[in-house]
Formats: sequence, C-alpha cells, structure tokens
Amino acid sequence: MDENPLVALRDMHLPPPVSFWPPAPGWWIMIGLFLILCLCFVFFHLKTRRYSRLKREALRLIQKYESRFLGRQDAAQAYRDLSLLTRRLMVTLSSDPRVAGIHGERWPEFLLHVSGGSPCTTDSYESLRESPFCAHPEGDPLELSQSLNNLVKGLPLREKVLRQRIDGWFGKTATKYPNLKTEEMKV
Repeated sequence: MDENPLVALRDMHLPPPVSFWPPAPGWWIMIGLFLILCLCFVFFHLKTRRYSRLKREALRLIQKYESRFLGRQDAAQAYRDLSLLTRRLMVTLSSDPRVAGIHGERWPEFLLHVSGGSPCTTDSYESLRESPFCAHPEGDPLELSQSLNNLVKGLPLREKVLRQRIDGWFGKTATKYPNLKTEEMKV
C-alpha cells in the first residue's frame, strides 16, 4: 500500500479546438433573418422600381418643359405640356380607368388629394383646368412646374397606397357630387 495513488490517474486532456462548422443555433437564426430581410428588400425594390422610374422620368420632363419655357417664353405651350404630362403620369401610375375621366373642377381636387397634402397651392392646380386651352394664359408656368415637382415627389412609391388614395377620393367625390352618374366616374 505504499504505492502512490496518483500514478493511476491519466494525464489531462484538452478539449478539441472549436470548429466554425456547424454554427451554433443562434447563427442559424441570424442567417435566416438576414435572408428574409434580403428577400423583403428585393421584393420591395421590384415592386417600387416601376414607380420610381416613372417618377424620375416625370421630374426630368418637368425640368425640360421648364427650361423650354425659359428659353421661348411660350406660356401656352408650357401649360399644354405640363397638363399633358400630369394627365399621362396620373393615368399611368394609377392604372385605374376612372382617373382618365376626371375633368373640370374635379381634376385639381383629385391632384391635391392624391398628392397626400404636398406643399402646393390649389391655384397652381387650378391653372391646369383652363390655361392649357387659352391662347394667352394668365399665371406663371414656373409656379405650376414647381407644384408638379412637389406632386411627383409626394406620390407614394407603392401602388397599394396610391390606389387607396384614389379610391378614397372617388368615395369622397360620390358624396360631394351626388348628381354625378357612376358611369361617368367609371369611364
């Protein structure tokens, strides 16, 4: 019994080095969340790309018409160009056939409602009603172009939001103009 009891013990073993694979469950969760966020970003980008492109093109055309007016001083042509651009933009972005049938005093109201309260005056939108059809319009096309710039920048990037604003306007219009036939609004 004189034997040393420590002789029977084995040497100390170090654990194996930590490997990078397979990752811990927390890393799998982080990778999954990152992939979900990437997919959401790509989906949102694809949904808004068309609207962004149309808005950039409209802003470019507004700038072009503005510089053309400054060069020629032809207010009637500037109003016609801006009016046509506004109509085309709203019909294209909305993809709602009812928008093409809006005219008269309802058109400026529609633009003001759809813009979501963009910082502009109703007077500049009112100029879209009559000025494009006058030989010598009153007013300043530069004021209208600035208002349209604000309108285009204030338009939502998502079709769903724009559609909700348009439907809201048509619902409000039905109560404001009770004598208006629904066929006239549907076009």
